[in-house]
Amino acid sequence: MMIEDFLKLLEDIFSIPAVTYFERPLYNFINEFSFDRYEKILDENYIAFLPEDYKGDMLISIHIDRLGIVFDKYFTYSNYYGYSLINKKYKPSLIFGKRFINEKVVAYDIKGNKIAKGKVVDCSIKENGKLVFEIDGINSKKLNSPTPVSYKNNIIIKDDELEGQLDNAISIALACFLLIDGIQCPILFTTQEEIGKSWKYVYNFMENRKLNTVITLDTTNIEGLSDFNSTDIVFRTSDDLADFDLSLIEKFIDISKKQNLRYYLKTKSPEQSKIKTITEVGHIIKESENKFNGASIQFPTIKYHTNHETVKIKSISSVYNFINDFFI
Repeated sequence: MMIEDFLKLLEDIFSIPAVTYFERPLYNFINEFSFDRYEKILDENYIAFLPEDYKGDMLISIHIDRLGIVFDKYFTYSNYYGYSLINKKYKPSLIFGKRFINEKVVAYDIKGNKIAKGKVVDCSIKENGKLVFEIDGINSKKLNSPTPVSYKNNIIIKDDELEGQLDNAISIALACFLLIDGIQCPILFTTQEEIGKSWKYVYNFMENRKLNTVITLDTTNIEGLSDFNSTDIVFRTSDDLADFDLSLIEKFIDISKKQNLRYYLKTKSPEQSKIKTITEVGHIIKESENKFNGASIQFPTIKYHTNHETVKIKSISSVYNFINDFFI
């Protein structure tokens, strides 16, 4: 994979909005791809590429939804909008809202066409418990309800670092190049990960295809945990739901040492954090009662879940080479 080709594809993906629950434009973009010697399997909530005559038991999971804002009588955080649709309880937090302040945003329609643009100037929690945004430049009276609003594409390359709303675009781009290379592993692109629903789609796919190990490719925040400049790749070993596949992680470590990659093992949320860490892999392990297992391969980033999330270009190459080596 040439990094220039990767960045070109990433630029295309960045330009396509995919706010959680409104991922159809990016879903359609991925659906346009076809890869030699792969069967494409379509579902309302995922797209899978399955190698012909595949006899293995592993699966790579990629998420296609991205954080944003939804207008539905008022502008609110996309995850909270999604939670309300599935009757999931949540406590609104200004931490999530403040990530959008001073950011340029665009509203789009079901086809991904940009219909309005503006800038987030404030957010607050109202008496009704809603996290509400104030956006200059977007006239809510001219919007249908609901309307997704995404960050404006803000990809920046500087000093061998890539900055923008990386999650989950960077994983999608890398997965496409793995498929171009003919990786011998199914890859599943799923919706609605940010509101905790994608694990069900992965779980059902694994059951139907008699697979038992899932590897999730994702970004992860390492601020305060590991030195950004000296970490090439991260392996999550557990979350608050389950311990991950130790034998698989040991294989990851062996390959990292062979490739001289600087790896970090990320476990449950830091002790000082009151927020539970619940991941797709943890859900699958717990709900299957350990019938299924897995782990996460992650890009180490800083400024996580913002429009300025940052990854080292070296980490992109490291993750790509690592996965190719693992499946050879």
